[in-house]
Parts: sequence; structure tokens; C-alpha cells
Amino acid sequence: MTKVEDFVEYKQTNKAKFDELISLSGQLEKNSQDAAAKFEVASKLDTSAKFKEYNGLKAQEFKKRAEAQKLMQTFVKGFVAETDVEKMDASIADYNTKSAALVEEANGIAAKGDKLVKDNSSEFKDK
Repeated sequence: MTKVEDFVEYKQTNKAKFDELISLSGQLEKNSQDAAAKFEVASKLDTSAKFKEYNGLKAQEFKKRAEAQKLMQTFVKGFVAETDVEKMDASIADYNTKSAALVEEANGIAAKGDKLVKDNSSEFKDK
């Protein structure tokens, strides 16, 4: 069985990597939120209904991706701060479940958008 001291040492040794992961995840979250906002604006433009629908789906997808990045930041911060091995294990399991669900949901929304484009290719061709 691994000792708590091993985890503490691991976290201290890799602090810079954890900090970088938190920072990069924060940047990804912001970029995803920005993309979602732009798609949201595009979904309200005077365009075809299918194009509006596609942009609305992309906005939803990027909101989910931003949510997944926020979850990662929260998880990593909590993981680094936690000293109880059992709580760390529970935290990892919880994160994995929630993260997988968010990614699956985002991928499902993306698939709907892809299908919309495929089924209505004439409306999405370069003009």
C-alpha cells in the first residue's frame, strides 16, 4: 500500500506540472467559453434555419467543453490539496465519472451538428 508521504512527495515534486495543468485548463475553459459565445451570436444571425441550428449546437458543445475544463481545474486543485488517500481515491473516481459524462455529452452534441451538416450539405457548401 502506498503511504501518504509518497503522495505528498509526488505532489511537491510535480507542483510546477500541476500548476501548468491548472493554467492550461483555465485557458482552454476561457477559449471554449469564447467560442461558445461566438457561435451563440452566429446562431442569431439572419441565416437559414439549419445554419442557426448548427451554430446553436456548436455553442452548446463548447459550453460543455468549457464545463469539463472547469471541472478539471477544480479536481486538480483539490487533488493537490488533499492529504487523505481515501479521499483522493474517491475524488479521482468522482472526477473520472463526471468528466467522462461531460465529454460524452459534448461529443454527442458535436455528432448532432456533424449529422446536420451531412444531411443538409447543400446549405453548408462554400458559396
